[in-house]
Amino acid sequence: SELQMLRDELAAGGVDVILLDTWYKKDSNAVPPISVLQPISSILVNFNNKRVPKLQAEDQAIWWDTLGKMQKLFRKASLQLYNSGKIDKATMHNYFMSVTEREVINGVLNVKNTKNHCLAYVRYINNINLQNLKKASNFVDILNRSLDAEASKLLADLRDVRLPEKIETTNIQKYTVEWIGREGLDNETHGEYLNHFIAHFYKNIIKLVDRAMRKEDSSAQGQIVTEILQHLHACNNSVKVFHGREDDLQFIENYMKNNSDKPL
Repeated sequence: SELQMLRDELAAGGVDVILLDTWYKKDSNAVPPISVLQPISSILVNFNNKRVPKLQAEDQAIWWDTLGKMQKLFRKASLQLYNSGKIDKATMHNYFMSVTEREVINGVLNVKNTKNHCLAYVRYINNINLQNLKKASNFVDILNRSLDAEASKLLADLRDVRLPEKIETTNIQKYTVEWIGREGLDNETHGEYLNHFIAHFYKNIIKLVDRAMRKEDSSAQGQIVTEILQHLHACNNSVKVFHGREDDLQFIENYMKNNSDKPL
């Protein structure tokens, strides 16, 4: 498997692979067998334990440190395998791309007709405060408690080069905002930006939906009408066996409003 190749490459170079062996377990029941990343809480039992915030914070810190170390291992091994010709560039890049890049590839770059199906909103945030990692991690990739330079470089290429090449300029909206204070963004200081984003998104989504509907078959045999009728029939069937409690509810209401001291 690919994971085994990565593991073997690291082990051959004298790198400790105990981290991979701990977090990935082989599922021999799958065909073909696969290695499955274990649920975080199965190893770090307090990761989701909101009842004891201190223990939860400790396990969450351990996980983020573990994640960073595993990313480094995968990137090191995949680069070595690529340099030796054992994997192609696309396979290697899979271990270097950011989460955002992966989402954009599947949601935009792999779409045939972006004009009718895709809108892109690009936000540049100046002066992000990396001292507050918890907040900053919502906006940038963090590795070992600092900015992931490699992921940032790849994201910049995706945002500034690959995305504009794929999607029409009329479907791209760009914003530049300033990071303010510890929280960075809030409704009060960034109200104008947020209101413009909401209005622009709403208007253009409606436009895409209307454009798509005009191309749909609206006849009695069309998919839209068929789906609506299915919901209508399901609703009618449910109503047939539904019996309201209007009389009982009215009786209770009258009882609550009158001055009777008798049991209900």
